[in-house]
Amino acid sequence: MLGDLGADVVKLEFGDGDPLRRIGGVLGDNASATFAFANRGKRGVVLDPVAAGTAEAVAALASQCDVLVHNLRPARARRLGVDAAGVVVEITAFGHSGPYAERPALDPIVQAMTGITALTGEPDGEPRRVAAPVVDVATASTAAFAALGALRARERSGDPQRATVSLFEVGLMLNCSNFAMLSASAGPLRRLGNGSHALIADQFAAADGLVWLAFWDPRQWRHLCELLGLGDLAADERLATNAGRVEHQEILRPRIERAVSGRPAEELCAALSEGGIPAAITLELDQVAADPHVRAIGALRPEARLEGPDLTLPAGPVRLGGERPAPGRPAPRLGEHTDELLAELRTA
Repeated sequence: MLGDLGADVVKLEFGDGDPLRRIGGVLGDNASATFAFANRGKRGVVLDPVAAGTAEAVAALASQCDVLVHNLRPARARRLGVDAAGVVVEITAFGHSGPYAERPALDPIVQAMTGITALTGEPDGEPRRVAAPVVDVATASTAAFAALGALRARERSGDPQRATVSLFEVGLMLNCSNFAMLSASAGPLRRLGNGSHALIADQFAAADGLVWLAFWDPRQWRHLCELLGLGDLAADERLATNAGRVEHQEILRPRIERAVSGRPAEELCAALSEGGIPAAITLELDQVAADPHVRAIGALRPEARLEGPDLTLPAGPVRLGGERPAPGRPAPRLGEHTDELLAELRTA
């Protein structure tokens, strides 16, 4: 993310390298598909973790950095001298205090521990994690945001800055609306499948596909009733407000389901959207890649690989001056730029 904004990003690895190189669609050049995306645009350095001079090399590299981001345990970070950077952003699982401070964690673990999993899935089924790595990606976004804020603080004060971000607290933040609703609720929130505790947002089976729709205000409600022939529901006082419709979803959902069941999905989505109701067809990943809007805005772009298959990767959501950042270098091979970076340090 910082590289897309123009930063020269160096990936520092030790020994056999980042474990992500071996997880998630392994390619032929000691990198997985997930590693290739997460580390695109970076230069790569590898150091022997037990060799003499490693700590000095890390400290020297850190001293030349505007920002150093790490997820090392505190004792190891101190030994390696990462605090030599003007801005240090530290990513942890649970932070440095509290009973879980020494535990390891990954995205699904944090989803389970922050209530995300418990509220995901069908009401009469088991809890389910969100398939996308939402905690990982949100933690990366939060860390990038923290880095930019810390850089600005350093510019103003001239003092070194330190920012900390934990996966656990990011998971709690992702569940922020549910914690807020829990505070105003008389009892615990329950799983609603594709439903919502805040508004009517759900998936329905049309004639040739699954269609999502969401609505909350009176204008949207009137348009939906007119479009689907639900005039009797429009006159039902129990459903006159958003809160009433959420409370009586068991009345509303079967009627919507019957009304959309015979309609073509594309036609239904167009009619809903024209009436100001957000709507979408549920797509498989390959359908997303072929979607006309995805192609029109260049949201996915190819990356050629010297070994293994070419990849299709998200181009990133940020534009600067109306333009996407130019594609950077592919993710580095293990240690690909070690000599180059160490030479730069010697001449700095």
